[in-house]
Amino acid sequence: MGLDLPDYLRDLGQEKFRAVILQAPPEKSPELTKFARKLRNNQNSSYLDVLAHFQADEELAAGVDRFGPEHVRNLLIEQSKGTDLLIVDHLDFLLDAWRKEERQAFYRMVQRQWNSFLENTRATLVFCLQTSAELEDLQITDTRGRSRVLSLSELKEIL
Repeated sequence: MGLDLPDYLRDLGQEKFRAVILQAPPEKSPELTKFARKLRNNQNSSYLDVLAHFQADEELAAGVDRFGPEHVRNLLIEQSKGTDLLIVDHLDFLLDAWRKEERQAFYRMVQRQWNSFLENTRATLVFCLQTSAELEDLQITDTRGRSRVLSLSELKEIL
């Protein structure tokens, strides 16, 4: 049957930490993007294609090797203004360029620093990422003990 993501996100909206990771194998990335766009339409939310954001800005693209987790956090704060839900897609190219410590800092932000009690980080975030060993090893849960790292294969289709 699968997990109903809109219902899950409504429950997550009651949590202090409201960031979730949706993952799919690289060959399923187009399906993950399609799912993310359906979610955006279904939830009347905002959508950030990080790769397209970089491609549209030559100066930003030129500094990609210096764009670390804190820069991503600042971008997310900027992009999440005025929305309750921000879907973040195609962030993988940054994760692939980061050192392990930087990736760990990003995962900590997802787990415990995107705090809905703070003015700048109120929106719920949905990160769409390619499956990796690091993602599969993450133990990020909500207050009920449910994982906040979900596989596309375990989600119910959005119509």
